[in-house]
Amino acid sequence: MKSLFRFTSLLCCLHPFSSAGQFDSLFNKFTFLKTKYDTAYIHDVPKNWEIFVYSQYKNNSFDWSDHTEKQTIFFDPLTNTSIGAGGSYQNFSLSYGFAVSTNQSDSSDASGIDFITSLYVGQHIFDFGFRYYRGYYVSGYDSLSDQLLNIYRDDIATANLFVNYLYNFNYERFSLNASFIGSQIQRKSAGAPLAGLLFNYNDLHANTSIVPPQFDSIHHELLPVSEANIWTFGVLAGYAYTFVLPLHFYLTLSIIPGYALNFGEAKTDEYFRIGAPATGSFKLISKNAFGYSGERIYGYVSISTDKDWIRLNKDDRYTNNLGKWRIQIGYLFN
Repeated sequence: MKSLFRFTSLLCCLHPFSSAGQFDSLFNKFTFLKTKYDTAYIHDVPKNWEIFVYSQYKNNSFDWSDHTEKQTIFFDPLTNTSIGAGGSYQNFSLSYGFAVSTNQSDSSDASGIDFITSLYVGQHIFDFGFRYYRGYYVSGYDSLSDQLLNIYRDDIATANLFVNYLYNFNYERFSLNASFIGSQIQRKSAGAPLAGLLFNYNDLHANTSIVPPQFDSIHHELLPVSEANIWTFGVLAGYAYTFVLPLHFYLTLSIIPGYALNFGEAKTDEYFRIGAPATGSFKLISKNAFGYSGERIYGYVSISTDKDWIRLNKDDRYTNNLGKWRIQIGYLFN
């Protein structure tokens, strides 16, 4: 039994996973709020059960640059393309996937946990997750030799906890559920202003400076940080629109910029505070999908990005990149 538990835990660590759900009825029971939709624009698909298959790829990289952006080092963890399947009953969904290919061939010392979920609860939109990665491939361009240097560092590790909340100001006529979940159908083209809040915690640590010695001569102006703890709080505001196309197809596009304040500390030879008392940074979220909405069968290809440009001081910037594409096909039934 213990060996089975260890094996299951190992699978969870090696294979990132994600889930999404639509919890209108549960939300209503606990808050006594009811979401009323304009049925000319949004149709609730009657279903109790759902089965689906999917394939997805995630990008979880970050980069370190100076204020001129002429000196930049890129950090990529082990990521993979995964395939999987799942099912749901009413508002409870469960899925599991496994890796079929990786972005690097040498991955014996790399590990990670990647949990990201999105909830579309009527007019409320939540994204939250936790990511932990150890082992990064560090790359940078050497302008003198005209070559790209690539070095593996097994001591670099990052942890990231984030929550994004958006309010849909046109929830009666516009549904992101229809684009990314499949339990609703967008009948007419519509869009909505979106606004909300963001929270982000980033932890970075390594045994020595994250800038490898091999990069000193070409990236000598970069801050040689070995640890960083950054708290980020901010606001978001943007717009999303779904074009309803012939034959039940649709196209959803969105752009949601944000601005945040960063607090925390970092370490070179000694610890120093980030900002006095804070630094400002920009953020960008974009959720996009092309798909088919049917009463029983649905499918979509989605591309999303969540990017933070975090200013540590006037000269150095930490850019956190979260991206994902996903292909999903599902069948709904009672």
